[in-house]
Amino acid sequence: MSLECVEIRGTPITDELFDLILFLVYSFVRPLTTELYSLTHGDVMVADDPRRLILTIRDGKTGYRTSSTMPAAVSVYERICARNPNRTLQTPLFLPQYANRTTAGKVIQRQFGALLDKGWA
Repeated sequence: MSLECVEIRGTPITDELFDLILFLVYSFVRPLTTELYSLTHGDVMVADDPRRLILTIRDGKTGYRTSSTMPAAVSVYERICARNPNRTLQTPLFLPQYANRTTAGKVIQRQFGALLDKGWA
């Protein structure tokens, strides 16, 4: 069974979940409403030497900070941008169709839980 065919509460699991998991690993950002789910395209800057993302965390667990990612996060971010060609600086990185970022986090939690239940993760 393809992952693309799985729906959780009417929301299909897509490559966005895969990219979110990779982004967490490469960025060291916490999967919290105030960190990962509050990141917008305006909070991301691509830097060189070494190639990486510089993320602005505005209200994280430890307060305001900037964080540099591993180089592999850049290709993940490029896929995120390709999926959202009409993005603005205020568009959230993940599940931008959900204005309520707590809801976006719950959707991802349910999807990840379903993957674990099926033994896919």
